[in-house]
Amino acid sequence: MNASQIEVYKSLYRNKIRKEVRSIPPAVRRRKIRSIQRRLWSFVRQNKYKRLFIFVSKDWEVDTLNLIRRFIRSGIEVYLPRLGKARVLSAVRIQNVKRDLRKGPFGILEPISRRGKRANINDFGVLFVPGVAFDPRGVRLGRGGGYFDRFLAGRRISTKAIGISFSEQTQERLPKDVHDKLLDGYITDKETKIIS
Repeated sequence: MNASQIEVYKSLYRNKIRKEVRSIPPAVRRRKIRSIQRRLWSFVRQNKYKRLFIFVSKDWEVDTLNLIRRFIRSGIEVYLPRLGKARVLSAVRIQNVKRDLRKGPFGILEPISRRGKRANINDFGVLFVPGVAFDPRGVRLGRGGGYFDRFLAGRRISTKAIGISFSEQTQERLPKDVHDKLLDGYITDKETKIIS
């Protein structure tokens, strides 16, 4: 399969999966989000992470703001992505969701840069990353901009990258091209899948 065919498949997957996730009934969605949040909290506590990188979700994704608040309250250092002028993501610490965030270029909340300290990608034990879909090999279908793939390119093997999604977003096998960075697993409402 060549690069243009892969892009066509990716586009089809993105549309199909977003539609499926948006059709989850509100009550079911709330139950699923609670299950994911419990699994994430347990994963962080079990691995004793004191510093982590996580994203702020878009409207159709798993809500991460309550988790971010809980991590901060528990004393964990929380870093979020900020999109810079060169369209490069950086990791910026926040300490208060209301005070330290504003809407970024795509309408997603991101840190106000002057308020938080920055960290290198390899300063973390774990990176929680978004995606439209994930598969058991660690392939991640991103939102389409390539920002997280470029961010993950500098990651050492000791820094785990874990996707967060609804179980509807996991697929048996996703298309992958040479620029896609593999993850170490994913957490859904039904499972915590760690590959390596």
